[in-house]
Amino acid sequence: MDSKKRSIVKAVSWRIIATLLIGIIAYIFTGAVVSSIELTLTAAVINTIFYYFHERAWSTISWGKG
Repeated sequence: MDSKKRSIVKAVSWRIIATLLIGIIAYIFTGAVVSSIELTLTAAVINTIFYYFHERAWSTISWGKG
């Protein structure tokens, strides 16, 4: 089972990558910098929280582990 610290680091590293992608897509769709930033930051916070709990839940399941 991953430690809580490892789960947090994994969530943050993924969130950086995903946030950049969300920001680019939001800007393409809105064409507005401020709206894109607001959407990106809101999604990043919410998704990070949900990813952490998803990761913790999966760490309790033994299926697929060596």
